[in-house]
Amino acid sequence: MICLGSSYDWQFSVRIIIKLIIVEASQTFSSTHGELTVQGLDVPTGIIVGGLFPVHFGTMNNRQEFTKAPWYPNCTDFNPRVLRWAMGMVFAIEEINSNTTLLSNVTLGYTIFDTCYHVTRALHASLKFMEAVVVPPVPPDNKNSPCAVIGDMGSALSVITSHHLGLWYIPQVSYFSSCKCLSDKRLFPSFLRTIPSDAHQASAIALLVNYFGWLYIGTLAAHDEYGQSGVAQFVAEAEHAGACIAFRKILPKVFNANMIQHLGKTASKVILVFATEKDFLPLVNQLSELNATGKTWIASEAWVTSPQLTSLRHVNLLQGTIGVSLVRGKIPGLHEYLTGLGPRFFHMHEMSLEMTKTLSKHEQSPVFNIKHHPKNGMEFKWKINSIFSNNITPSEISAPSGKFSKYELTQFLYNSEYCYQCPKGYQSNEFHDSCVRIPTEYLTFSDPLAMFLSAFALLGIIITMAIGLLLFLHQDLLVVKASSIDGLLLVFLICCYISSVVFIGKPSNISCRLHNVLICVFLTLIVSCILTKTVRLYHFNNISDGAQWTSVKSLLREVSAFLLCAPQLLFCSIWAVTGSSRPFHNFDTRPGTIILECADRTPIWITCTFLYLGILVITCLCLAINAGNKCLAMNAYHNEAKFTTFSMISFILVCLAFVPAYSSTQGKVQFVIKTLAVITTNFSLLGCIFVPRCYTIVRKKNFSLDSQLVCEKLVMTD
Repeated sequence: MICLGSSYDWQFSVRIIIKLIIVEASQTFSSTHGELTVQGLDVPTGIIVGGLFPVHFGTMNNRQEFTKAPWYPNCTDFNPRVLRWAMGMVFAIEEINSNTTLLSNVTLGYTIFDTCYHVTRALHASLKFMEAVVVPPVPPDNKNSPCAVIGDMGSALSVITSHHLGLWYIPQVSYFSSCKCLSDKRLFPSFLRTIPSDAHQASAIALLVNYFGWLYIGTLAAHDEYGQSGVAQFVAEAEHAGACIAFRKILPKVFNANMIQHLGKTASKVILVFATEKDFLPLVNQLSELNATGKTWIASEAWVTSPQLTSLRHVNLLQGTIGVSLVRGKIPGLHEYLTGLGPRFFHMHEMSLEMTKTLSKHEQSPVFNIKHHPKNGMEFKWKINSIFSNNITPSEISAPSGKFSKYELTQFLYNSEYCYQCPKGYQSNEFHDSCVRIPTEYLTFSDPLAMFLSAFALLGIIITMAIGLLLFLHQDLLVVKASSIDGLLLVFLICCYISSVVFIGKPSNISCRLHNVLICVFLTLIVSCILTKTVRLYHFNNISDGAQWTSVKSLLREVSAFLLCAPQLLFCSIWAVTGSSRPFHNFDTRPGTIILECADRTPIWITCTFLYLGILVITCLCLAINAGNKCLAMNAYHNEAKFTTFSMISFILVCLAFVPAYSSTQGKVQFVIKTLAVITTNFSLLGCIFVPRCYTIVRKKNFSLDSQLVCEKLVMTD
């Protein structure tokens, strides 16, 4: 039976419980090694699975006398939770044996040792397992060599036992040893585990510290590989994120007053403890006696769910602790199995009930947990609750984008953790066990933004056509005859509306090349037409003789428009053929989404085209202002120079608002801003140039004599 080396009365009751368990589940054995006796649970039938469980959590501090033989540690501090773990292993083996579909014609047995969380006992147990493998069994039919060993609980103990078991490549699968040093297959070739490495835990804690904005943090680490390696990785990642480490101390075996005072007076309000329950409990007891409150403790998974540390005795000290833990999943039938083991006597019922109630105690703990949650015994994912409450829907902290974790099943236990890089364009799913395609984002016609832009452009086309129809129906009026180039201007406006929305959809090589090119071309043609009208008006106000004006009319009206836009047309044609605008998959802007957008390798093309367009706009604005100052004789409703000035100012204002908005966005939002800027520019030109003229036509307002003479002269020049 499991050795119980304490003389306390309550542990005497536990002896009776364990006897009941043994009667129900196993046979007892006692194996002598020299003068030492190893005791535990044993069912030596079929294929043996070994087990290392610290059913006791301490040993008696006997004084070592050199005149006597070295003492063998006697176990104390019975731990009911670990006893449940050991019986969970027994339950799993019995379930496998009772299921004929899992292992046909094969029976599993077990040999479980109590290591008492002590190096000597753990080492002795591992030697017993090795002895069964190396030394031939006597008698020969006693096949008690283990095919694998489950355990041990602590990383320090697993390091020692794995060094020995690894010599003979005996598989060792730990359920609670998370030190990342154990992932080194060169040192621990046969070590496996079902718990994640501390590399993930330390990274999660560093993310947590960064999330809350804690910049001054102290650390306490156990004096072993588990504590020191975990703290080392946390410190590296926390300092990289901008945090400062207030102190970095090792938990001693015996605490002195100086360390207690330092923890009480330190300016750091946040302290990370990377240690086991056994290492941290003595410090907690002393701090509780001193009532050293006011600290926020960050717990590793080794002690955050400890029944002793979460008891009412330490509630004032540890209230609000943030910890990393393993969520307990319900194993079908385990609760009934544990409660069905006993008690056989009524006076033992209270003790048994206490042991089973703690199954759900951690689930009720109001602790902020980053949870490594098992699903179906095979898949794991990290979760984080948003506040200190159990009634909060958890949100997920993903593993690094594009990676997923996989746990392999070996001898009905989990293999080591491996991470595989997903192919480009794929990412891990929510359980991080396979790769799924990353969703691609671009503006489609079914998108509400695309529908709005299309409707907006369609409205502009309808208004433009209505204005053209109105001018055609009143083409005999002098106010219409005076601006015969308006028809061509309206056609270019309609083409600009169409070019702004026709390429909505998935970007392609053709659409990326032609979209910006067509917009630049039609905007240049529009501004060239307006500039031609402005130049004609400017010369009209500076040349009093209409004959002189007629002599330059041919060059101005027929050649100037082509000359003004010819460089831009040539440049845009070259850009469309040889330009580097291509569809680009943007993975960086928004993790978890591929933004499909058009990207240019060089900004030279777009810069030159808009620079030339800007020169035309500024030239037109200057001429319009100059002509407007000399065109006071014209009626206010037909002051063409004044409204041309307004149109160019609105054009410049839209561009000034467009550039910063366009440069600070990506993807479909960037496309929407560009299209909206073009449509808005067209509406401003319609409103400033054609609406006043249409108002004059509809109202049939009578012009003054001077205005009529001006219109007649303009018609003559046409």
